[in-house]
Formats: sequence, structure tokens, C-alpha cells
Amino acid sequence: IPSYIHRVVHQKLAFASNATSIRVSINRPNIIYATHVLIDGRYNLRNLDCIIPPSFHPPMRLPNLLILHGDKAETSTFAEYNNSRLPPAFHSLRICRHYHSDMSPEYLEETYNSFADPDGDVLILHATSGCGEGADIKGIEGVVIYGLTEKVPMRFQWEGRGGRSTNNDAFAVTMLEPWVNEMDLTTAVYDPDDPDRPVLPDGLKKKTPTKKERVGMASVQLARCETCKREAYAKFFEDDSPEALEFTCRWCCDGHPDNGFSLAKLFLGPIYTGEVREPAKRKRNKYRDVKDRDPLVDLLTTTTWLLNTHSSHELRFVRPPSFILDAPALKTLSMADPALISSPKSIVSLLKQSEEWEGMWAQSLFDIISEYDRRHARE
Repeated sequence: IPSYIHRVVHQKLAFASNATSIRVSINRPNIIYATHVLIDGRYNLRNLDCIIPPSFHPPMRLPNLLILHGDKAETSTFAEYNNSRLPPAFHSLRICRHYHSDMSPEYLEETYNSFADPDGDVLILHATSGCGEGADIKGIEGVVIYGLTEKVPMRFQWEGRGGRSTNNDAFAVTMLEPWVNEMDLTTAVYDPDDPDRPVLPDGLKKKTPTKKERVGMASVQLARCETCKREAYAKFFEDDSPEALEFTCRWCCDGHPDNGFSLAKLFLGPIYTGEVREPAKRKRNKYRDVKDRDPLVDLLTTTTWLLNTHSSHELRFVRPPSFILDAPALKTLSMADPALISSPKSIVSLLKQSEEWEGMWAQSLFDIISEYDRRHARE
């Protein structure tokens, strides 16, 4: 356990000052550590294109990879996407599967056993924190953490699912949301008794704080580390043992510019770096028909949705309805081409709203607008 927690345990349990503590090095010498910034954020499926090479064909061998997500829905989305990139003959094998606590016990047992079996069909497992904390499988050759963890110990534990067999090397790549490198740490308060105190602690006062508001200061600092990751872990866990910085794998981490490391050397497919687009001719923007705009605004404001939504909000006495949907947002929605409003997330993107706003209002707003557009399409 981290030293700051160790000190609290000693204090709370009133251990004698001369009590003996036996601690071993936290170093995992056969794991290669690396980070990578996600292109366009977590929702771009192509960020994991490196897992399945575009030229995959028998007798090529896919490595056993554990992909850890912080969102259950994300696991199935990426598993389906990766399966779709395999040749058709492999689709029925379901080489890539998702795994989380909402699945049936039978499915979880069968999937886990197949992934753990060296001869099993499951080679790539998209899972949540349960596997990140409890999977003890010797054959995992690589761990990808898709999105920064909120705490350093959580990340370290998840990375440790790889390399359980001391005879083989493994890698651990943490893929970071772009906002991790944009966070302002100059006003963050460092607490030695809680180094993973949230960078934005005021966000915890909300009913549903966003991940950005929950992530700890030490977690962000480690994510931004451009030098030796192994040394950074040793400092965080206060591991001053002689073996703390030893490694037996081909590379220590991506923090040594002269060691020949490249992220592309860990995966069979190329690392996604963004779309290459040809310059396109400028197209005229499409908008909703003028005659359909005011009725939509009326539907959202003078009828039931906004009034009912606001009246049921816990802060209705201190925040006006415009806090949910203000005049500029109504104008944007009323003018937008109906084809652009294809999902709750498209509304969030159109209005440049937060994850919190999305969770509270995007779905019901999308339902009303899509029903309005369907009705007008029939007329």
C-alpha cells in the first residue's frame, strides 16, 4: 500500500513506535510502461486500431491483451468494433469480448476461463475495474488502460494485471484523455496525506461530478511524466529499495529518449494519429426549415419539457430554466439540420455541453426533438 496510507493505518490502529513493518519493493521489473494521448478523446473507436492489424490473416497470432475501461457501455462498443475488423471467418469465434458485472454469471465464467486458457478463443478482453483489480492470469501480454484512472494506486494495480508470469515480459499503456495535459495544476493544493486529492475538489460538491472533477493531482502528475515512469512510481510509493529501478524487459518505459523505444513496437497495427483528409470544397451549411423553427422552440419552452425538467431539479429555487437551456442554445437547436441531431451525444456536441449536462438532460431532450422531426417528416 502507498506510504501515506501505511502511516494512517499505523496511527489509527495505535501501533507502537517501534513496531516492525515488512515491505517489499513495488517494482515489477518485467513490465514496460508507456502513455499515449487519445485522438479526439475516448469516443473515437479508431484509437484502438493498433490492436487488430489491417492485414491480419492466419497464421498471424494476436497477443493476449486486457483492455480496461472506466465505463461498462464502452467495453461492449469496443469489443464489437474490434471483432468487426477481423476477417469474416473469425467473427463467430468472438475473439474480442466484453466483461463487466452486469453480465450473467455463466457468461462471465465462460469468458474469463476462455481468456485465461492458453488455448481459449478469447484473446482480447475489454473489461472494467473488476478485472483490473482481481484478474490473476499469467498469459496477459499487455494491458491497455483506456482513459486515466482517478488514483495512482488504481492505475498501478491495473497495470499489474500484465506480466504475472515472471518468465515473460509484458507492457502497460495508459491512454490519456486530451484534457489531462490541459488541466491547470498551479492552483491545486498538494496534501502529503492525500496526494491524490482531486485537482478540482469543488466538483465533488455536485451530485454527479465528472471524471475530470474526480481525478487526483498525483494521477495527473504521473500521467504527464516525461521521464522514467519506474522512478516516478518508486517516488510515489516511497520505495527506496535497491531493486526499485531494475527491469528485465526490453525497455524500461517510454521516458528514456535514447533507448530505442517506440509505442508502435508494442502493437501489431499502426498507432492511430488522426484522419488524413483531402481539402474539401466548402459546402453551404444546411439548416432546419424556417417554418419549423419557432414551433420547436415553443415545444421546448412553452409546453412541458423545460418547465417540468426545471421544476423537478433540486436547485430550481436558485437556478432559472435558462440554466438548463438558454436562449442561444434554443436558437442553435431550432436552426440545426435535423440530420445533425442523431443521438443525445450529438446534442451535447452541438451545444458544447458537459458530461454532467449530458447525463441529466440530453436523452429526454433528444427524444422530444426526434419525435418532433419524425412527425414533421410525415406531414
